[in-house]
Amino acid sequence: MLSAGGLSPAMAEDKAMDTKGDRVEKILLENDKVQVREATWKPGQIRAVETVGNRVVRVKKGGTLLRIYLYGKTNEIVFKTGDVKWFDESNGSTTAYSIKNVGKTEVVLYAVVLK
Repeated sequence: MLSAGGLSPAMAEDKAMDTKGDRVEKILLENDKVQVREATWKPGQIRAVETVGNRVVRVKKGGTLLRIYLYGKTNEIVFKTGDVKWFDESNGSTTAYSIKNVGKTEVVLYAVVLK
């Protein structure tokens, strides 16, 4: 892997997997500017409440996730394989929430989170 713009190379197998809730997350690269992660949810799996910064997400395997905000609001998001989405405060994406895979398929998201 090449290093560019201050990013140091990192491989998924060099990083520990995290299971927050039931979701499996791999940190692929992390530095003072970004965190690159891949998260996988099987049907019914939940991610514990977390706050995540502004980010770009590429959908590797699509499906339906339900955001559950601390104040009770919910938001169902349908992800289509191949889509690229931007999440920030304008769409409630930087507020603390948990996520549940309410679909029938595994969902895999690749995200670049800005710090």
